Amino acid sequence: MKRNIRNLVVIAIITVMASFILAAATTAESPDHRGIRGQYAATGSGTQLIAVCGFGNNYIPNFAAGGAWAIQAVSIQSVYTFKPDGTGTVSSLQRVVTHYSISSAQAGLTPWAGSRTGSYSFDYTVEQDGKIVITADPATFISTWISGPNVGQSPSKLSTLTHEGTISPDGKTIILNGGLPEVATLTPPLAQCSPEPKLIGNISLVLIWQHGNDKHED
Repeated sequence: MKRNIRNLVVIAIITVMASFILAAATTAESPDHRGIRGQYAATGSGTQLIAVCGFGNNYIPNFAAGGAWAIQAVSIQSVYTFKPDGTGTVSSLQRVVTHYSISSAQAGLTPWAGSRTGSYSFDYTVEQDGKIVITADPATFISTWISGPNVGQSPSKLSTLTHEGTISPDGKTIILNGGLPEVATLTPPLAQCSPEPKLIGNISLVLIWQHGNDKHED
């Protein structure tokens, strides 16, 4: 009888330990980068506030009264590629409508439209609750105008770009957002003034999985 009791106790202890080990392994391995590996098509839109001479207090452009600002409405279509090591790439086409201040200093520059391509490499992290954070590598960010009055200008770059969002339980849909408190430096300079031009971009994107991960194939 006592031997049976001891055996039951040992079995109970082993079961509890196994549960803890399994839980620890699951926590360590999840969420798995492979859960969103592959290619996603993205669509979305955004609004960008450009401070030609940087921002002052409360995100108000310096020399705003003199017209040192612009607002851009952007529609976006992109392709995101996620790798299982937590890195990835994105390429995009953006259609832009730009409106400058109506001050005399900006005469002839309001409004106009154009389109541009963009690309960069990124790192991404995934948390247990499905939150994802995508951080661009500034050294790889490049944006080039392909239509509109800015065609022929030097490609522009941003000092920082971060998107946060949520992954659906099946991994097939990702919703991303970006904007304040992130303020990016925009190069090359847009005017002869100091500080450098800055940009605040509110953006929303929906990513739909396309292919590249057997886990999602039916």
